[in-house]
Amino acid sequence: MQDVQDFARLGATLRNVARELAEARALAVRVEELVASLASQAGAADIAECQAADMLTQRLDGLAIYVGALAAHAPEEVVIDAARAMRGVTLTDQARRLAGLAAAAAPSGELTLFLD
Repeated sequence: MQDVQDFARLGATLRNVARELAEARALAVRVEELVASLASQAGAADIAECQAADMLTQRLDGLAIYVGALAAHAPEEVVIDAARAMRGVTLTDQARRLAGLAAAAAPSGELTLFLD
């Protein structure tokens, strides 16, 4: 991604990751609510599998808290190769958020069906 600086401060990077995890958790809560609605029509065996959505939400929450705590104590003078770490991130808006940049605005007049 062209907008990502090659090197970034570790603490800032960890704060961006914690924020991204918190946003992913919010999405997981929405999925969990949908699953709960669908589970009311499911059998007992399916309901047990539906609990995986709740587990996902809890795990994302735990990771966001953990990474946020790491960020709070990370020495600001430590820098990491953010551009190299970003190479595997395939969602452009996610890469921008992880780099601490604003998500790109959707082109006007175009319909966006799936969001980052």
